[in-house]
Amino acid sequence: MKALPLLLVLPALLSAVPAAGQDRVLADTHDGVEARLFLPDGVETVRGLLLHVANYRFQTGNRWTELCRELEFGHLVLSMNMRRTNRPRILGQALDAVLPRLAERSGHPELVHVPIMGTGHSAGGMVVNVLAQRPQRMLTTAIDCSWVADPSRHPPELREVPMLFTLGAVPDGFNMIPAIENHFDPARRDGWLYGLGFEWGKAHSFGNAAALFVPWMKAVAERRLPEATPRGEPVVLRPMREEDGWLGDRATWDTTFPTVAPWAEFEGDRAEAVWLPSRAAAWAWRAYQVKDSPVHLTAAAGDASLGAFRPSREFQMTVPVGRAVEFGVAAGDAELAKVRYVAGDRQVGEAAAAPWSATWNAPPAGVHTVFAQYETTDGTVGVTNPGVIVVRTPTEVREVE
Repeated sequence: MKALPLLLVLPALLSAVPAAGQDRVLADTHDGVEARLFLPDGVETVRGLLLHVANYRFQTGNRWTELCRELEFGHLVLSMNMRRTNRPRILGQALDAVLPRLAERSGHPELVHVPIMGTGHSAGGMVVNVLAQRPQRMLTTAIDCSWVADPSRHPPELREVPMLFTLGAVPDGFNMIPAIENHFDPARRDGWLYGLGFEWGKAHSFGNAAALFVPWMKAVAERRLPEATPRGEPVVLRPMREEDGWLGDRATWDTTFPTVAPWAEFEGDRAEAVWLPSRAAAWAWRAYQVKDSPVHLTAAAGDASLGAFRPSREFQMTVPVGRAVEFGVAAGDAELAKVRYVAGDRQVGEAAAAPWSATWNAPPAGVHTVFAQYETTDGTVGVTNPGVIVVRTPTEVREVE
């Protein structure tokens, strides 16, 4: 066989290899379900998938793709006509059909077996039912404004899967609040690993849910994923127990400093408490639950800022990696004595005098839940509602045919 000229061979070889510094996006379809997969640059072995199945428009360069970069995950978005019936079954069948093809085209055979983390808003809560069909791969779920999953309708294996639900405290036509009494309470009494966020001043909107989702997802991924991901066989998830987590006291969740504690140190009724997978998630929950805070967090970096806090919308900013973030507070009539700025569960700044500002130099790439813990001159301690700072790594995106 006559050898092809080198100039003809090189373009074909180069097109099969991702260019350095490029994220990749692959697309597929099955039975009317469109699938789009984001793969971060530089990830040699994908450790898991973040899955959206409805009410999400695929995009790159946002908090979810940056969280996937941080966790070494892929981001898979499934979209379909929401008027169809049997949607969870159709979505599950599409998931099983497209993953082998995407695995082959991407050069990541592990995609067929990696654990899956589901998230979504409203109808996006169907991801719980999709993943319940394959509990051995269900890493966790974080759902906003959807029905709290009824434990009696799911296989018993899900009892050990951490699941977070957030919803607005303002009653609306979706009538979701009764699900707390009907589903959340029975699940917790039976030891299910259920977390719950109740956002004051919000009805049926995503609001500030990401501030709680992000530390929950990070904590569960760290605790449940094995150290090494096998490329050609199923991943065995590590178990989590109630005793491994923290608890949030619902009796205090409408205050300016809700009570959280490790399982062993919690003094209330554990069966009535919100379960949380880590200290960082517990601290984020405490800030998320704050009602009528007299002090509000501010943050800016160049032209980006958090803006004013409103419960019904996202409280988030995006900055390029390497840029410093300037923190402050809007204190109103509160007489402050000290302010600590926290990212996750780590202090990143402190101020003991007006104007109560602090600089977070070179925050690491990734997605960070941040808040301020303050003390007033009379010794009262409180926290602000949390914000999300996305520290983005600049990359190009390449569509893979």
